[in-house]
Amino acid sequence: MAFVHLQGPVRASRDREHWTLEAGPELRPARARFLLDATGRARWLARRQGAQFLREDRQVALVAYLKSPVTRLEDSTGLVESTRNGWWYSALLPRQRLTTVFMTDVDLHPRPRLTTVQGWAELTLQAPLTAARISANSYRLVSPPRLVAAESGRLGRLWGDGWAAVGDAAMTLDPLSSHGLTVAMLSGRDLAQAVAQHFGGDREALSSYGTRLTVAFSQYETIRLTYYRAERRWLTSTYWQRRQRLSMVGDYSHITV
Repeated sequence: MAFVHLQGPVRASRDREHWTLEAGPELRPARARFLLDATGRARWLARRQGAQFLREDRQVALVAYLKSPVTRLEDSTGLVESTRNGWWYSALLPRQRLTTVFMTDVDLHPRPRLTTVQGWAELTLQAPLTAARISANSYRLVSPPRLVAAESGRLGRLWGDGWAAVGDAAMTLDPLSSHGLTVAMLSGRDLAQAVAQHFGGDREALSSYGTRLTVAFSQYETIRLTYYRAERRWLTSTYWQRRQRLSMVGDYSHITV
């Protein structure tokens, strides 16, 4: 099995048994019998094959990096703190830096203000433990906060004729699960085995791979629901109500990220 890494715009076309990948006139076209979509949330190949992403929510992560002038930081733990409109995660990085991530739904906040320094600072005040951590070590932002997608979902079709999706391209998990990297590695291992078996004559190998991932996502949904239902302080909060339902599909059609 050979791997080809192409940068820049790529065109993919398929005849009966092979793919042809073209990345511009300066590079020779590459040919392959099978393509793995490992393009993460972009799902570059799967989308072009008509695979639909089944989105469970529209959660976003407001990510910020801070730095402290304190050379010997005693606080080195990871911290998770829930608030009315989401939950915070913060953790120490090398060189006296701290990362903070606020998981929320973008429609619960004034959009232009959400990624401003002042808007971010106001949000930290709603998380007293996180705010105290920042204040105690004199942390200051090193760059403006930014929004990234953090939704749960999976492809409705995980494989097709001559292709299959892996990792975040196949399914994405709520960061609360802490299983994104694990799933990416395991799905990569399982897909490699399935492709080898497929070309060894096992015509059910790819179907079995897709079934395993679908079952894994269903099990994840049950565990995620248990985690979110453990929070009982904000029963009237839109953010927590959305995640404490059996299904979240359909609640987010009006939201754009």
